[in-house]
Amino acid sequence: MTLPTRRVFITRGQKFIKTAGLLIPVVLFGAGQNTYAGDAAFNQAMPFNIPAQSLSSALTRFSADTRLQVLYEGDVADKLQAPALNGTYTPAEALEKLLGGTGLKSRYTNDKTITIEAPSSQNQPNTPTLKAMTVTGKSKYDATDPYDKHYAAPNSSFATKTDTPIMETPLNIQVLPKAVLDDQQAIKMDQALKYVSGVTTGQAAGGLTDQPTIRGFFNYNLFRNGFRIDASGPEGTRNMANVQSIEVLKGPAAMLYGRVEPGGMVNIVTKKPLESDYYSVQQQFGSFDLYRTSIDATGPIVGNKNLLYRMNVAYENSGSFRENVDYDKVFVAPVLQWNISPQTTALLELEYRKESNVYDLHARPLITDGTRADGTWINPRLADIPRERNLMEDNRNHVEDKLIGLNLSHKFNDNWTLTEQLNIQLLDRDRIMVWTPPLPSGIAMCQSGRK
Repeated sequence: MTLPTRRVFITRGQKFIKTAGLLIPVVLFGAGQNTYAGDAAFNQAMPFNIPAQSLSSALTRFSADTRLQVLYEGDVADKLQAPALNGTYTPAEALEKLLGGTGLKSRYTNDKTITIEAPSSQNQPNTPTLKAMTVTGKSKYDATDPYDKHYAAPNSSFATKTDTPIMETPLNIQVLPKAVLDDQQAIKMDQALKYVSGVTTGQAAGGLTDQPTIRGFFNYNLFRNGFRIDASGPEGTRNMANVQSIEVLKGPAAMLYGRVEPGGMVNIVTKKPLESDYYSVQQQFGSFDLYRTSIDATGPIVGNKNLLYRMNVAYENSGSFRENVDYDKVFVAPVLQWNISPQTTALLELEYRKESNVYDLHARPLITDGTRADGTWINPRLADIPRERNLMEDNRNHVEDKLIGLNLSHKFNDNWTLTEQLNIQLLDRDRIMVWTPPLPSGIAMCQSGRK
């Protein structure tokens, strides 16, 4: 690296600043009328009236009065102050008073030029040049680090079942890492997927079941760590407390995963135990009396870190803009990991989810002016009632879901890994549904069922 040099010339009433070969003249006002040359110019006394100011301005005034050239390096005089100079002095005496206390020295180059310099500049005539230095770095993404703030995951094994860079994957895949889920404060899967291109979200069965729509196809079959989990029917929404990331594969993938919708599929990657201690408590508040508390704790159980644990717990209670509709959810997910050897790992996972929700169809009564002879309605129309009015009964939906998973993985080398996975899911659902369908006025009818 070469340090830039700026040289200032003050000559005959003009100031020239030279930077990278460019001379910029600055016209000076108040120039003196006398011209001095030769040694007599330095020794002949003359009156001076220079007020106290910056040294650079004082030297400009000095050069204008004496018609002598004053040269100095860069901004060496810009940050220094010169005292007031009043009286009759020779140019040499006047310059000595202006430079007094600054540490700068002057020398006469010729009969018309004065050079001002720091004492050290005589010993270092050449500007030092440093060797070129190149600094390179690479951002590292760690999917298991709870503090990682990267939005872009470089690799995924969901599309090909091999750890492949997403840029080299022949299918369209999008990954939502933990940083994105945290910034979204997503507590439901439809909230996390709303910004994924080609995916629209909703909740079927009165808001009790996740229902992503990928490229126009409803998708009820979700995957958990690459393993299919049944999500059909009003069995509740996926709890996000132990979700590390969400992967969305767009397009058909039946060759790898069997029967799936042609629009694509969604894979939920759960949190795994860490070798270092980590504890987190989160409290969330929202509209309609939403309260959600979640706890995340992980770390080693033994000193050699061969046995690790992770515990995720969440409790959520909320209401709705609809009358007599509320939600109560409990979720517990312990994980135990045994590092049998550096190449072999066994993972035992448990998930327990209990929900008590209200099955709300958002039903609205239909009013008619009667029926015709053929049975059709006369002037049917929706009743003009507030949208929060709920005319249904307390259709309570009880869900208790238990999942047990065992994962055994052995890494032969950097390219080959064998993984065996076993999942057992037990789902109990108790649902009561009572509603009044749209009927002509004067007729009351309801249906009830228990499943």
